[in-house]
Amino acid sequence: MGERHAQESLLAQLEINKAEAASGSLFKGGWRPFVGWICGFALLYHFILSPLIIFIITLTGATVPPLPEFDMSSLMTVLLGMLGIGGLRTFEKQKGLTK
Repeated sequence: MGERHAQESLLAQLEINKAEAASGSLFKGGWRPFVGWICGFALLYHFILSPLIIFIITLTGATVPPLPEFDMSSLMTVLLGMLGIGGLRTFEKQKGLTK
């Protein structure tokens, strides 16, 4: 009975996921695009913007104030998980397993 309940819960979650993904807009697909955009912005800030800001401030001769830092291990866990799921979805589409 426990397995049946778990399977029913999983099927219900799949239906919710389908409804969320049905939106054609980048910003309206539910929580996944939001998390993706936040992870993308944090990655951009950490690897491009922050070093660039520090470089430009140093060139002007001013002292560099401490810039905010992210816990990259947590960010990478979320981001790589999302990318892995996205990669599996792409694989399914290429194999013709989805409509």
